[in-house]
Amino acid sequence: MSLLRRILRAAWLTSLLAVLATGALAAPLASIVEGSATLIRKTQRYKLQEGSVLQAEDLIESGDGAFVQIEFDDGLIVGLQGPSRWWMQPRWAPGKRSTAARGYLLEGWAKVAQRAKVPSSDVLLSERFELAMQGATAVLAVRRDEAAVFMEGGSARWTSREGSAAPLTVKTNEFLSQRAGAKPLVAARPSADFMQRVPPVFRDRLPERAAAAAARRVVLKPLGEVSYDDIEAWLTAERGVRGALLPRWQPRLSDRAFRSDVDAHLGALPEWSPLLHPERHEPRPAQAGSAATRAVMPVLPALPASTPTH
Repeated sequence: MSLLRRILRAAWLTSLLAVLATGALAAPLASIVEGSATLIRKTQRYKLQEGSVLQAEDLIESGDGAFVQIEFDDGLIVGLQGPSRWWMQPRWAPGKRSTAARGYLLEGWAKVAQRAKVPSSDVLLSERFELAMQGATAVLAVRRDEAAVFMEGGSARWTSREGSAAPLTVKTNEFLSQRAGAKPLVAARPSADFMQRVPPVFRDRLPERAAAAAARRVVLKPLGEVSYDDIEAWLTAERGVRGALLPRWQPRLSDRAFRSDVDAHLGALPEWSPLLHPERHEPRPAQAGSAATRAVMPVLPALPASTPTH
């Protein structure tokens, strides 16, 4: 083995031992991946694997029946049971809120556990709610027509993003649900329907696997550029999300198939219309002196002749 290789190997072993000893990570990563899961970064799709290092703004999608666990460097753990769609640390924020969210759950199941010795306040987002947790563990379910949270431990503040309902505090063992267009409701225990649907993996404590996953040194495997079908759920999400994600996928309009698919769905994608058909959005120049203009001009009475003064 060459001297250079020995030095590099020694450096890698040193960093690995530091991770194993402290549990600290330089960046969030996928510590568990069971089943089919995808990472979307900018316009590229990748196969998600255990040990994949994640970045802010990444989109994580777990397939039907798949399980993905994400671990942050400060002890926050997020489990996703597929089919689910998660937006990592979005820079977009609704309204005037300045606190950066840890993630946006578009749809599916998620379990979130805060393991830090000094609990921080973590904000989670979805179309229907904003959830602020501190030293808590919660199970979330998001569907197009309903969102719900079960507080396994600790407490959290649920702020509805629909209507003007006041924020609600959800405590240990309590259950909150909110249907589209309705006020959120808090119950002393989860509904029978929720308990029947909750993924079995969420009945147990989320394991800490970050140190072992970090040792894998995974290289992401590209699966190709995103197609319309790959990102349709995000393209048709709430207005703010659509607007925030549009710039990253705008370059895909150079692909004929992608452009054609977007054009065929413009009814649901109004933000894309100026990009595909700018001529439809140009202001119409005023036609001064035209027959139409003259037809609506009022007829003014003739002014009397002025009388000269002497």
